[in-house]
Amino acid sequence: MKYLSIFLVSLFMYSCGTNCDKTTTENADTVVNETELSVKDIWKNYLSAIDKDGKLKEIKTYREVSVTNSPEGTVTTTTEVKRPDKMVQTIVFSDATTKCVMNGKMGSFETVEGIISMKDADFLRFRGKLEIIPEFYLEKNGYELKLLGKEKIGEKEFYKIRAFQPTEQNELIYFIDTQNYTLAKMSVNINTLIIKEYCDVEGIKLVKKSELKHDTEAVITEFSYEFNIELDDAIFTVKE
Repeated sequence: MKYLSIFLVSLFMYSCGTNCDKTTTENADTVVNETELSVKDIWKNYLSAIDKDGKLKEIKTYREVSVTNSPEGTVTTTTEVKRPDKMVQTIVFSDATTKCVMNGKMGSFETVEGIISMKDADFLRFRGKLEIIPEFYLEKNGYELKLLGKEKIGEKEFYKIRAFQPTEQNELIYFIDTQNYTLAKMSVNINTLIIKEYCDVEGIKLVKKSELKHDTEAVITEFSYEFNIELDDAIFTVKE
């Protein structure tokens, strides 16, 4: 389908927020060292840094994606999430609009070519990718965490964690700051997401600007976040 590949790439960009300051993550040099903390300890601290008080319940965000080497140019997305498992995301391209809806039990993609329904195994496979903060659900969705060691990026040192889903053979690599548990970079296959800047929203630090390195490169800017607003369940109606 014409727009599905870009749509799925945009889902990869929807990563996470974390309590941290502005950081730059380019020019990485790998230096693998031992660490005293277990991978469970590091992951727990990372999730606590994202939302230690459990504030995120209902969320709406608007973002702009500037894609290089692509006729699409600039793409805008609006995402509304009711945790833990309802979401609607609308993506506006230069000449078309696509929509993804998840109601907690099933989902659908609405594209210019028609509607694609997701049920059972297909739904479960995509649901974990559509969370506004997917890291909270990685282990629930069958991912196994492994600490690969540490990697130096510039002057900072980061934990390098591998999250692997054996059923789907999916692999995610996270680079988490050893000092404040900042997510600096995340890789999925040939895709690499580099966090460039964070913003403070109601006491929670969230990604403001990031870059996606792929066969086409994209700069992602989050223009707005709204927390715990009243989202009508009707917007999560799935078409079949």
